[in-house]
Amino acid sequence: MEIQELTAVIKQDITALNSAVVDLQLFCNSRNEDGVSSDTSSHSTTVVDDLKNRLMSTTKEFKDVLTMRTENLKVHENRRQLFSSNATKESPNPFVRQRPLAVKSAAGAANNLPKWANGSASSSQLFPRAEALQNVESTIHELGTIFNQLATLVSQQGELAIRIDENMDDTLTNVEGAQGALLKYLNSISSNRWLMIKIFFVLIVFLMVFLFFVA
Repeated sequence: MEIQELTAVIKQDITALNSAVVDLQLFCNSRNEDGVSSDTSSHSTTVVDDLKNRLMSTTKEFKDVLTMRTENLKVHENRRQLFSSNATKESPNPFVRQRPLAVKSAAGAANNLPKWANGSASSSQLFPRAEALQNVESTIHELGTIFNQLATLVSQQGELAIRIDENMDDTLTNVEGAQGALLKYLNSISSNRWLMIKIFFVLIVFLMVFLFFVA
């Protein structure tokens, strides 16, 4: 019973942690939609991913332990049933021929026992083990559901990270293209400025020559 109680407590803790991680993921998504800084968004995403991965690892380890315990319970139950079936079979007794009346009286006394007395020991062990096996299998199923939910969240977060990387690549490409266009425009302005300076210089020289000859 102590193992079952500990299993129930650990399962409740994992379920509560899973709910907390889901709520934290939703909170981070809402903050990202509100337009927080990229550093804050990246830090929040990293923390949530780390928590999800740790919870996934813990859930998987606990599930593996319960699966091993289930297999051990099944093996132990099969051995108990095999031992019970062998014990109920009649075995040859060398004293049957010598004391038939004693054997018959003993058999009659055994048959006169209440039905609940014959199977009380086996029943008292069978039902708790069957209940424990059923509880463990139910817990394994619930842990599998939690593990799949966490795996889905991690997959969605990975897809979101891929889309963010793709958007960053597109943004960098656009920035580089805009930078190249600005450099070309600056070069064109610089060349036009030198051309205007040359034209102005030629006009000044022409004006000076004209004034010199006229004067």
